[in-house]
Amino acid sequence: MDNRAASENRPSRPWPQTAILTAILILALSLFSVSAPAGTGRQTGRFSGSVVDLPVTVQTDEGRQTTLTDVSLVLGIGEHETRNVVLHEVDLSAPGVRTGKGDTGAMTGALKASATAPLNADGRFTLALALALHYPLVDRIFPPSPEAYLETFGGKLTGALTYNPALAGYRFDGTLHLTVKGAGTGKVLSVDLPLNGVALQPV
Repeated sequence: MDNRAASENRPSRPWPQTAILTAILILALSLFSVSAPAGTGRQTGRFSGSVVDLPVTVQTDEGRQTTLTDVSLVLGIGEHETRNVVLHEVDLSAPGVRTGKGDTGAMTGALKASATAPLNADGRFTLALALALHYPLVDRIFPPSPEAYLETFGGKLTGALTYNPALAGYRFDGTLHLTVKGAGTGKVLSVDLPLNGVALQPV
């Protein structure tokens, strides 16, 4: 029998077990990365997004008022090799709303403090924060001396992050709820802002 015939009749060797396990792992990782929730897309750092003309509900001493707001935010996702989320920036602006002492005038808010929240495997989180809010009515009730008085609102940013490999960024869907804390005018009581489909890109 020649060498070629012998080689054709020789039984093939089975793959080593380690090679089979490696192939399965590579296949699983490639499938998993196609649509990865937050925290599994290996995308960490700071991500920013902004939305204009969002409906916002403001509770005043005259009842619930609806207006439009522009909002921008910067989220830290998985920084420092953790599975946490933290806010680095929040800025919002909205036209005035009606109160028992007249219109508030244009409202502006900025992040005052942010907690750090764990990021669940499905991308969901609840993050506590404080926002400093100012509007001209504040100056009429608390005249600047010399700096303008800022009302503090505390609340939570709640929602879910979904990683989009094609855009190398995240989509955020959730809500921002804020309630006035401590001394204030007693005119603006709470703010509720839905945040759906907000695109977050790497900073």
